[in-house]
Amino acid sequence: MAAPAAAVAAKVAVEVARDKRLRTAVIAIALGGIFLLFAPVVLIMSIAEGGAEIDYGSTEVIAALAANMTDEQKEKMEYIDDVMKKLQAERDANAPDVDFIKIQVFYLCILYGKEKESDTFYEDFIGCFADAKDDGEVFSNIEDVFGVELTKEDRQDVAEFYAKSAERRGAMGDGDFNNLIAIAEAQLGKPYVFGAAGPDSFDCSGFVQYCFLHGLGKSVPRTAEAQQAACKAVKKSARKPGDLIFFQNTYKTGVSHVGIYIGENTMIHAPGSGDVVKYSKVTDRYYVKHFHSYGRFE
Repeated sequence: MAAPAAAVAAKVAVEVARDKRLRTAVIAIALGGIFLLFAPVVLIMSIAEGGAEIDYGSTEVIAALAANMTDEQKEKMEYIDDVMKKLQAERDANAPDVDFIKIQVFYLCILYGKEKESDTFYEDFIGCFADAKDDGEVFSNIEDVFGVELTKEDRQDVAEFYAKSAERRGAMGDGDFNNLIAIAEAQLGKPYVFGAAGPDSFDCSGFVQYCFLHGLGKSVPRTAEAQQAACKAVKKSARKPGDLIFFQNTYKTGVSHVGIYIGENTMIHAPGSGDVVKYSKVTDRYYVKHFHSYGRFE
């Protein structure tokens, strides 16, 4: 995936594109993880480019896009990052009950690139959500306050991206999932050492234990087998990001490996000797062969 991602990176998503595909990519990538603020909210939007499906939510594509951005593109992403931080501060101060992911989606789908300089922009935008009974009222408020005419497509974009973000947020609340994945991703590249539980090296279950303790303040058992026994079993069809995925008969009989499922058939884990904490596809032949179950701490 990384090669095609690099090839299209210069064409993608940091402009407010008149082209619908590029506009879609802007939103997907901004919410997809180039900056830590967005990292846990990966949205998957497949965009045809040269006959291939490019998954803008995959870690490989995000990494390639980040590596291949021009200075101008980086400046625009930094601008989005700055706007989001200010919107979040305004939300926290004046409308703490409003879902911030929804605020991000509304902004990126509707106002990014259209906003006018104003000392009260952030206050005005959050005010559109503060007392709204439903999304329809938010749309009306935005039209009235900012003088924009929203199309059916705008409304569909908001609904679609918000639904996908809900799918991605996983088996726990937004803040919990964000914290767990932020801690997990901060360990990427650290070496596997059998028996290690951080902070400089990990084995598979030590990695899970460390992430849950430091990301959620939750104490979990130390071994993969004990973690599986402590989890509520989850069917594959019901798995969500934040669930654990267990494998069997890898280096010993029975449950012997564990990773944190993060969505899109991807887990983050400490694989084994000679390797490092990294992302892997759960659909890889080896993991399919040794798959045991999914589980969820409650």
